[in-house]
Amino acid sequence: MKRLILLIILLLIISGCNNEKKIKCTQNSLQEGYGLTTQDITLYHKNNKATNYEYKIKVSLEDNMKDYLDNFYSSIINSFADYKNKNGITLNNQKDKLSITISLAINLDKINKEDNTLLHFDKEKNIEDIKKSLEIDGYICK
Repeated sequence: MKRLILLIILLLIISGCNNEKKIKCTQNSLQEGYGLTTQDITLYHKNNKATNYEYKIKVSLEDNMKDYLDNFYSSIINSFADYKNKNGITLNNQKDKLSITISLAINLDKINKEDNTLLHFDKEKNIEDIKKSLEIDGYICK
């Protein structure tokens, strides 16, 4: 019996009983002649406050746009330049034959006030208010 209780406690510790939850929001937009843009935002939250924020944008271009892929990629990378080398922010990018993917992972507890302003994100806001704002902006949240 003691082993069973010890095993249950160990499983709770390993599985992370920190009560962190997540909300995932997605927005798709099709631009005729260019392609499909998908934006995903995942908000991790605890005690009704956001703790981590993940943003991913994938632009899938149509075949007729493949000659412009490199220029488009450079333009997108430059628009995310302010997020490079910031404490608490991880930026990744990827380019394939006809798509570009940019990912931002943000630990809201590690970023400073100036970088938080750069993100245009109020980490003190209630998670339901953040979700409502995203839905007003056209995201579908689960």
